[in-house]
Amino acid sequence: MQKQSNFTTYEMNKKDDTLWSGFIAMDYQGNVKAIVGGRDKKKESRVYNIATDAKRSPGSCIKPIASYAPALDQDLMTWSTLFTDEPITIKVKGKDQKWPVNYSETGDSANWSYQQLTTVEMLTRSLNTLPAQLIKKMTPAYSYNFLKEKLDITTLADSDADYSPVTVGGLTNGTKLEELVGAYMIFGNGGKKYDVTYVSKVEDADGNAIYEKSDGYKQAISESTAYVMNRMMQNVITQQDGTGRYAKLNNTDLVGKTGTSSDWFDLSFVGCTPDYVSGIWIGYENPATIPTNEYQNIGAIWKNVFGDIAENEKHKSFDKTFKMPDTVEKLTYCTKTGKLASNSCYSTATGYYKKSNEPEYCSGNH
Repeated sequence: MQKQSNFTTYEMNKKDDTLWSGFIAMDYQGNVKAIVGGRDKKKESRVYNIATDAKRSPGSCIKPIASYAPALDQDLMTWSTLFTDEPITIKVKGKDQKWPVNYSETGDSANWSYQQLTTVEMLTRSLNTLPAQLIKKMTPAYSYNFLKEKLDITTLADSDADYSPVTVGGLTNGTKLEELVGAYMIFGNGGKKYDVTYVSKVEDADGNAIYEKSDGYKQAISESTAYVMNRMMQNVITQQDGTGRYAKLNNTDLVGKTGTSSDWFDLSFVGCTPDYVSGIWIGYENPATIPTNEYQNIGAIWKNVFGDIAENEKHKSFDKTFKMPDTVEKLTYCTKTGKLASNSCYSTATGYYKKSNEPEYCSGNH
């Protein structure tokens, strides 16, 4: 974290490089394994810790936990359900407004393609339109309560039970990196939400345990939902148009999501390997646009900081891939209809499906 070349694209003057950053990594029971509260050397105790104290916009990192996961858990879509890249209509000061626009440099152009895209394509490219459509089906209040009750996000304000906060991360107070990363543990452990903790056990002088962390958890989403989400988020890393492609590891399975707040004030990346869930945030003390030409892609920064650890974990119990539960099937689907492929389908791809909610087979008449 202190190595400037892990962040900058060229050697900047130290006084010009005032970018803040925080990092945290934990296991899938919520035990924090590493945390860095800033890029500077720590000079005193109990100072401001960016990973646990800062409340910043998660941007699109909100999408897997606020819209995609709860919607998939309710069977509102599958891996290959076709949706149109178009806005919803919301009321703004009493007037109808088409919303939201997709990710763009200015964020103000009506850049909808009106093409039909699969769920996994929408997530891979981090388009804003499908999360908005899913939130409309579930209601913003449902998504808000899911974040608060199931995933333990404590920074939510009452006003966040609305479209912008839960769709694109425009939260009143933002999130803490610690809680955002903690929420992503559900994608690597079968949907279980454990408390995030730094202390697992306290013993007295005689070795008697006077405190032990509870091994209890909440089942936030089903095991099958968790794995299908995991595989969809792998595409964010492995596909050419995936927003997290710069974080890709050579030998270890990585799934994750990037997040960018409006005007490039905050950049985040949360990644899950079979061993750890970890995340990094960058931004300025006083929010300002990050000059992305001077700093590396947020996925690359995560990889520079944590990639070698993620790749080289030697403990015998660690695996390099996520194991598929028997409640999920890997199937071939028709890219034209989003249904399971039949012999007459000429354009096909592979997806992952909950056995409890598989699409019907394509008729082939397209």
